[in-house]
Amino acid sequence: MKKNISNKAFLIGNGINRAISNGVKSWEDLLGNLSKSFSVDVDLSNEFKPFPLAFEEILFKSGGNFETTLRDIKERIAEAFVNTPANDLHRAIIESGIENILTTNYDYAFEKALFETFNNQKEFGPRSTEETLNSVKRRTWIKERVLKNSYRQDELNIWHINGEINQRLTPSERKTVSPANSIMIGYEHYGAYLVEIQKYIAGEKSKKDISNNERISEQYLKPNSWIDCFFQKELHIAGITFDFSEHHLWWLLNYRAKQIRKGKFKKNNINSIYYYYHITSDIFPNDPSVYVKSLLRKKNEKAKLDLLEALYVKTIPITIGVNDYKFYYDQFLIKALE
Repeated sequence: MKKNISNKAFLIGNGINRAISNGVKSWEDLLGNLSKSFSVDVDLSNEFKPFPLAFEEILFKSGGNFETTLRDIKERIAEAFVNTPANDLHRAIIESGIENILTTNYDYAFEKALFETFNNQKEFGPRSTEETLNSVKRRTWIKERVLKNSYRQDELNIWHINGEINQRLTPSERKTVSPANSIMIGYEHYGAYLVEIQKYIAGEKSKKDISNNERISEQYLKPNSWIDCFFQKELHIAGITFDFSEHHLWWLLNYRAKQIRKGKFKKNNINSIYYYYHITSDIFPNDPSVYVKSLLRKKNEKAKLDLLEALYVKTIPITIGVNDYKFYYDQFLIKALE
């Protein structure tokens, strides 16, 4: 009998797509292809250039109508991820019994672990959002009656917190809105999204919403948004770099830490958040430039870990062999489901 894990949630990043070889490109590869497609010269080798600003650089260096180019870039990104398959790790997470899976990925690999041909059409059940740009409540909502096996009692929520490749739109919306419109791209989009997150926290997103403090005090354990999992669930984070450009995530952690520090939560109501990172033995490549990059990555990782711990996030190291990322996820699942 599987023990009750309804209080847990996962936040999974793009690393899961690359842990098992399945043809999914890295962000650097994707950006490189975009810069070639739009005939612009962008230096992607610079370790200090955040990917969202690299997107902006491609956008602003490209000619033509601004809105048309932005739409074209998002649709090219959607095309790059449309055939992303589910791998054994996606299936293991789906079958773990976790009812709330948050992902920064635009693709439907998690959904394909249940429905091999999932493409976000009507036959796959209801959706919970009418958002066309931001993703405060964006999710794939799967009820028990269509779930395979009997490993879940209620429902499965897959929250696409950074947008999705083929959002469901009405016929009238499709005349003006691209199905790829919700894909998070660039600092402007990040900024607008953060405003919507702050509205939700304050209970001002819609008439039906209440403030975050009210939800916590009344112990609302059924999330109305992925944001609720940052305050009400035992949240386990894996395969996400937590880049400093992810303003919305860092703001949420900072807000949560401030509420804890100010005593806004009852002691027994404070949820735990865990961040799993991998470490390997030191490697000294012959190429000096590769060695310097590895040192920079280590310093960057140390900076993130220091900040996460200051924000009441528990950091969990997982030691792996060189590039053995499947082992990382296997160990993550063992530790997170304990």
